[in-house]
Amino acid sequence: GRHVIGRISRLVPEKDPETFVRAAATFKGREDVVFRLWGDGPERQRLQSLSEELGLGATLEFMGATDDPPAALAEMTIFAYPTTGESVGWVVLEAMAMGLPVISSHVGAVPTFVRDGETGFLIAAGEDPEVRTPS
Repeated sequence: GRHVIGRISRLVPEKDPETFVRAAATFKGREDVVFRLWGDGPERQRLQSLSEELGLGATLEFMGATDDPPAALAEMTIFAYPTTGESVGWVVLEAMAMGLPVISSHVGAVPTFVRDGETGFLIAAGEDPEVRTPS
């Protein structure tokens, strides 16, 4: 099967969608993994340019805004939400409620509900995405 690593968020600097795009580059050329980014915002154009610059092609799909987060989450194998700051992270809770493993940043309230190595993985905000890439 094909693994879908997904994210839902506004595409704004404080949500750090760039780290998600850069993480996709570590899987470039693999047929069994696709990154899907749901959301819209002022960073979309820049992120699409970055995706082209990195040569991601079909590795990263921009899905646009969604009115149905549970349907988007249902398409995912892993929910990846690197961010620079999150007070509650409701979408992380929704992903966990659906039984998805979560990769998120060790910021705000996130570490209170994502147990590193158990219910998901925590990375430092701004950490190089290759650090957690399984070999």
